[in-house]
Amino acid sequence: MERRVDRIIKGDLSPISPFSQFCLTSLPPIGTFSAQVEQQIITEEKEKTTNEQSSTVNTPCGCKRTHCLKLYCECFANNRYCVGCKCHNCHNLPSYDEARQATMKQIVERNPVAFKPENNTSIKVCHCKRSGCVKKYCECYEASKACSPLCKCEGCKNMSTE
Repeated sequence: MERRVDRIIKGDLSPISPFSQFCLTSLPPIGTFSAQVEQQIITEEKEKTTNEQSSTVNTPCGCKRTHCLKLYCECFANNRYCVGCKCHNCHNLPSYDEARQATMKQIVERNPVAFKPENNTSIKVCHCKRSGCVKKYCECYEASKACSPLCKCEGCKNMSTE
């Protein structure tokens, strides 16, 4: 019987070929490799979680015509001033505080839970006229909730299926 070592041919990738031996010796040990990969995955997950938390806290708006005084402005809806946003002709600034407070008062009269933190608001109220409450600017639809009897919408198609 002929020994396999004697029959090495060009391009042979068997464990005994010089190329295979080079590859095997250049790899890091399996124990260290898996620990390094696991540490890298943990680090990436921490960075991702940190980035997600920071992006939800300070999401900049890009309002163009509303002066950032509508509830679909992220900053205004979260009761903060616009800082570092890409909005145009913004009135959600300390220099326009009087107009901002008047607008907030009008909105709270229509929707008492408008500026409450999201986890405390269980009641959403909308005033949709033509959308049938199936567009993203409907507060109930955006919150993935059915319209309630408190809503003042017309032609609502966002009813509960119970």
